Amino acid sequence: MAGRALQDGCLQVGEGPATTSLLCGFCQFDEELDHPILSNLPSSLRLRLQDLGSEPWLAATLKLIALEANFNGQGSSAILNRLIETIAIQSTRTLNAQPSEDAQTGFIAALADKSLARAITQIHRAPEQNWQVTSLAEVAGMSRASFARHFIRRVGKSPMEYVRDWRLMRARSLLTDTNLSSNEIAIRCSYNSLPSFSKLFKKRFGMGPGTFRKNGERE
Repeated sequence: MAGRALQDGCLQVGEGPATTSLLCGFCQFDEELDHPILSNLPSSLRLRLQDLGSEPWLAATLKLIALEANFNGQGSSAILNRLIETIAIQSTRTLNAQPSEDAQTGFIAALADKSLARAITQIHRAPEQNWQVTSLAEVAGMSRASFARHFIRRVGKSPMEYVRDWRLMRARSLLTDTNLSSNEIAIRCSYNSLPSFSKLFKKRFGMGPGTFRKNGERE
């Protein structure tokens, strides 16, 4: 590549009739978002069509990616983005469905637990609610102590730590994707005090909400 072998999206190296075609892409995540699903992914994942007999949806999506990349028609970039996201989601689901020593722990295992899934879903849907361990336990249909122990064992952090982290991740997303004021975002994420929200945001991400938004705008 340093020798400018990459032209029009094709990397040509060597001579002769034998050829190998590689279709490359990437899925980018906000590295500051320490979500359990992302942190539990392996460092690399290889998907080969000949190994996906039991996963026809993965094989079909890979074939669609190849077809769309070769077609290169209007809207191909948007379609490829969605297909790559689909591959990431399907791969994560497949990995967590495979039997392992840790099959009973982790975020996916928590979502598979109907009681915990109800609580997690409500946290995601309404981060502005004044959630406490007791109220989340009621949503899960469990006692407070049992819910807290069960949540930590499955998710790897306490319920209130998860609530805090989700609110800050949600705030980060709103700062990036909307024009809402910092004060409105704080309220939507259950922080009635803007200074308190700004302090927690800066402690978690190393900069205040205003600075984070300005840096994002420059990018």
